Amino acid sequence: MAAADFSYGAPEFVDYTPSGSSPTGGSVVVVGNTPMVAHSDIADGVKGALSIGGGVYRMTAAEAISAGTKVWWVAASSKVDDSAATGDKHFGIALTAASADGDIIDVYHRPDGTASA
Repeated sequence: MAAADFSYGAPEFVDYTPSGSSPTGGSVVVVGNTPMVAHSDIADGVKGALSIGGGVYRMTAAEAISAGTKVWWVAASSKVDDSAATGDKHFGIALTAASADGDIIDVYHRPDGTASA
């Protein structure tokens, strides 16, 4: 499974040209403090687009998470959690609950541009 599998909704997109990487569809790309989602592969140096919010994605939880909780993108594990450890980026809101690490949950992508300290 990709880090963020698009499920439904109306995501909004911004132009993005990668430099030094080639994001694949479903990957989370952090720009500043904002985790964005590639819906398709983007070749290095070629303009593509990233979702900046509005969609619902199937994602892997890093721990038990209650529905309705703010969740954070953890780049080291490519998962979301609700504990906001140092360096995690706010991703959005869990729409379904996870009972343990590795559960797949629905997350509404609504980043607020903050990183945990």
